[in-house]
Amino acid sequence: TPLMYVAGTDATGLIPTLYSVGFNGSGVMNSSATSSTALATGAADSSPVTEFYNSVLNKDFLFVGVTNHCIATVQGGTSGCVMSLDITGGFPTVTTNTTSLAATGGTSGIIVDNNSSVSQASSIYYATKTGSTLVKATQSALQ
Repeated sequence: TPLMYVAGTDATGLIPTLYSVGFNGSGVMNSSATSSTALATGAADSSPVTEFYNSVLNKDFLFVGVTNHCIATVQGGTSGCVMSLDITGGFPTVTTNTTSLAATGGTSGIIVDNNSSVSQASSIYYATKTGSTLVKATQSALQ
């Protein structure tokens, strides 16, 4: 069943939230979200969502960043971060253990590069919004 993923805000208009929207049997998009999960614990913005199916790893990844209050605090810190979400088995959960990397002020759009079994070859690229730092990180571990 196809799903469209989009980052928006919750009902308060403040908390970045990931939504999935399904389609009916005729290919018409449903009028309400199928699932949702918060990406931050406080007011922030999110980056555009980038999806990529890595056939070498057999994983469907979703990449998204937030400008502040990142839920994935273990590696993302409580400021901005970028997250790698595995959507292979369905809608992801976002917790303090979600794969993430600190990104000061959040991220620009996220670009995917390559689909390879060579170390460091399957990567993403983005710029941080504060400090304008260009970053390359691996798709699966954000290293």
